[in-house]
Order: sequence, then C-alpha cells, then structure tokens
Amino acid sequence: LKIVGVVLITLVRSPTLLIISFLGPLALSESLGIPVVTVAIKRYTTPQNRAFAFGIFYAVMNIASFFSGNITSYIMIMFGCSLDEGVFCPPENTGLDIIGMHFSARRLVLLTAVVAAIVLLAVALLGLREISVGADNQVTEFKPIGSESFTGMKETLRDAEFYRLMVFMSLLTIVKMNFRHLDATFPKYYKRSMTSESWGVLYSLNALIIIILVPIVTLLTGSFDAFYMIIYGSIVVGLSPYILCIDTVVAAVLFIVVLSFGESIYSPRTYDYVMNVAPLGKEGIYSTLSGVPMFLAKFIAGPFSGFLLGKYCPGVPPHTMEEEGAA
Repeated sequence: LKIVGVVLITLVRSPTLLIISFLGPLALSESLGIPVVTVAIKRYTTPQNRAFAFGIFYAVMNIASFFSGNITSYIMIMFGCSLDEGVFCPPENTGLDIIGMHFSARRLVLLTAVVAAIVLLAVALLGLREISVGADNQVTEFKPIGSESFTGMKETLRDAEFYRLMVFMSLLTIVKMNFRHLDATFPKYYKRSMTSESWGVLYSLNALIIIILVPIVTLLTGSFDAFYMIIYGSIVVGLSPYILCIDTVVAAVLFIVVLSFGESIYSPRTYDYVMNVAPLGKEGIYSTLSGVPMFLAKFIAGPFSGFLLGKYCPGVPPHTMEEEGAA
C-alpha cells in the first residue's frame, strides 16, 4: 500500500487522483505502519530488552527525519530550485527526464520515497520471520490468535483496562501538542522575533539530540516502570516552553534541548507501555486505538498556532516582545 500510494502521488497529474491517493492507499498504509512495527518489536524482544528496542526504533525514526530534510534540499538545489526565500522552482530547466517522463524537482523528491519503500518491502520479505521470543529467550513460531478480528474488537471495547489506557493517552495529547507547535508555531515565532539565518540548524537539533539521547536514556532506565518514565518525561516537556519567556536565541536553543531531553525520556516508553498493557493477541487493536488521541493534537495545535501567531507575533518585521510590551 505504501508503494502504491507513493507511486501514485509521484506520477499523477490530476488533483482529484492526488487527493484519492493521499486519503486512500497512503493514509491506510500510514495508519498500519506504527501499530504493525510495535507489535513486531514486542514479538522479537524479551521484557528485559524491550524498552531499549523501542528506544532504538524511535531513534531510527529520528535519523530518517534528520536526513530527509537535507536530502530534500540537496535534490531541490541540484535540479534547479532556489531555497533562498522559501522554495522557488522556475518552470524551465528544472527536474529530470526518466524513461520518457519528465519529473520536476519535487517529484524527484517523491521518487526517493518510492525507492525507500521498495527497499523496506524487500527487507521485510527477505529478513523477517513469523516468530515470537519468550522471556527465557526461547524462539518459537508465531501463530496468530483468532481474537485479532471483530470479536477481538468487541472484547476490547468491553475491557475497563482499555478505557483507562485511552484516558491516559488522551491526557498525553496535551504534551504531544508541544511537538506540533514545534512544527507549526515555533518556526514562524523564531524567524519573526529573532532571526531566520540559523533556523535550519536549530530545527535539526531536536532530531540530533533524540538520536544521541534515546538509546542512552532507554539503556539506563529500561528497568524502570514505563508509566512513571512517561510521567517524568511529560513534566520536562510541559515545562520547556516557559524557557521562551526569555526572548533570545540562546533561550530558543535551550528550549529545543530541554524539550528533546523530555521527549527522549517519555516518547519511546509510550510504545512500551501500550504493549505491556495490551492482552496477548490484542496488541494490534490496542496499539491502533491508543494512537487515535495523539492525532487530536494536530487538529488542536493547527488553529491554535494561527491564533497565537496572529495575535502575539504577526508577520510584520521587525517584531520583538519588547516592542509589543512598549506598544
């Protein structure tokens, strides 16, 4: 599904087909991705090393995030686009002709996603087995349990433990909004209030810190209860925006560092916690449904970001907190 979706958005020229591709195979593949991987990690690990395995998984996702931006910029510049003031791709002399088809610079970026998806599929087909690793490191053949169906869904919806998990994950939505504001609010605030020159380096700092810290933190705290690690990390993340009360570049850097430190404590352990709570045979259902509240953060943070920027940091340079106070 991922390959079909990415191929379609790379090749289609019709806006209608593009929307269908986004909302059809691509959306379905994305919704299946994280739950399937988290269940696989649980089956391939023991309780002793599971927390560290989820930490590595989270770090790898951030490695992809760290390099994807640089690769995208490199391709755009190589094939004729300018990144000086936003992204500008002149209609002439940009892109590349491949097997009789013209690919713009943006479509070439999407083409790299096609290649990555094909490589991922090959690795999955050639390197994965249907196994389960027990607490005693005994490897056995995995046989799916029949409850992963509509019957399993009904049983889950009758389980009080499931609703406690959903309440807990819903409360974490407030914490998750910090990361949505990191994408939606903080870039414009930083550029309008301070400078845009170092923004690229500052933005990549979050992924870089996660790549370094997550394996270390999960290795040192893997034996600690996942619930309390989530609480501690959430407190750090929740307090980090207050650093921005000091309107300086140094404060902005410190905000990213503290936010990333809290993320490295709590975020990988949420996968671990859900898998620990989920009954045997219902891990997929729990993983999928427990992720729903997290997506609410995107719907809330988007409009709220626009309101905050429009009222307190409008795009009329130069704008500083000091000038706002003086007015």
